[in-house]
Amino acid sequence: MKDSDIINGFLRNDERIITNFYTEFKFRFCTFFRARFAKDEEYVNDLYQEACAVFWNNIQTGKLTTSNLTSSLSTYLISVGKYSLMAKDRKYREIVDDEEIRKLDFVEDDAEELKERIEREDFVERMVADMKPPCSDLLKAFYWDKLSGAEIAEKQNFSNADSVKAQKYKCMKKLKPLLESFIRL
Repeated sequence: MKDSDIINGFLRNDERIITNFYTEFKFRFCTFFRARFAKDEEYVNDLYQEACAVFWNNIQTGKLTTSNLTSSLSTYLISVGKYSLMAKDRKYREIVDDEEIRKLDFVEDDAEELKERIEREDFVERMVADMKPPCSDLLKAFYWDKLSGAEIAEKQNFSNADSVKAQKYKCMKKLKPLLESFIRL
């Protein structure tokens, strides 16, 4: 579904489109914020709820339209989430080092870099989702769920962590050429 279809669906309060959007973007959003900002599941889910509410409100009030959208909806939603995170968690700025604060500050120079990184991550996420088991399950468990080799071995019935490591290597060999071709585009 195109971004314009989603925006128009939100304008019409089309429940099917809103539900599909909410479900489709949640994994990407939550993965991004858990990985970048080391937040727990409950915090990230709350942040996603807030970002979706702002997103819906921006469409309903005309702040976000198909004509003024300059990024993908995924990038837009993550940007809303970043601003919400900074507003919601001012203490976060006090406990991270200067380098992390620079990463949090969203300035125009960083917008294109953020957009490219999110597009790359979206591509990898789609490629992993399209892989057949055990690769899809193993890579999600390792990179998204941050499970150890031993935990993956136990959950996915591998004989041990070394077997997980060997299988992960094989899966990554399949994924790397796809990512390299995407980066060249």
